[in-house]
Amino acid sequence: LFSQGTEEEHTNGYEDMVTCPYNESHRIMSFRMQTHLVKCRKSYKNVKLIDCPFNEVHKIPEPEKGYHIQICEDRYSFDKYKYCVTSSVDQPSTTKNVPIVTEEATIAHPYIDEESWENETVTRAYDPIKDHASKKLLIRKVTGMLPSERRAFREAQRLKFEEQQNFQNQ
Repeated sequence: LFSQGTEEEHTNGYEDMVTCPYNESHRIMSFRMQTHLVKCRKSYKNVKLIDCPFNEVHKIPEPEKGYHIQICEDRYSFDKYKYCVTSSVDQPSTTKNVPIVTEEATIAHPYIDEESWENETVTRAYDPIKDHASKKLLIRKVTGMLPSERRAFREAQRLKFEEQQNFQNQ
């Protein structure tokens, strides 16, 4: 049935090919399967498949859910993450030489933060138009204004430029 669609096949010249659970004639490279499933799901709206809880790429029919959950190959990595199943051969224990912090120790020595953001001075934000552009001779292009407003702005800029030029010449 559809659960067979997750079997991988190795062929010469191709990477791992996977069969689409919606249409068995679709053969997709495994790293493209997620993208393909999104597109294929739109074409096959009448096929009702559910997601595997361990791997979103596994699409299975509702009646096969219990069986698939028992045999899913991605269940091991999920269980290993969830239950922290390790052996001394796989991984050394990370809990050695870790100090144990008791509740009494945290009460006796509470953490005191010396930095207070409320005591810092509040400064105004930098506004380039007020701080820099209004004092210098900069040609600015205004957008979002009506033509009459743009004309008035350009005229005010021209007068400002003339005043600053006259002031500098004196």
